Amino acid sequence: MNTNMSTSTGATLEATSSDSVKMAIAVIGVLPILIAYPFFQRFFIKGIMIGAVTG
Repeated sequence: MNTNMSTSTGATLEATSSDSVKMAIAVIGVLPILIAYPFFQRFFIKGIMIGAVTG
């Protein structure tokens, strides 16, 4: 019975580790965008205003 518990615990740790790695990759991927956006926000707004259709 002890071996079954350790096996399921190992599988749980493996799944948790995999999820943790996925979340870490997501944060690393999004972080540069969040840092750069405030500096380039005015260019995004200008592009939206230029592309806006007036009636």
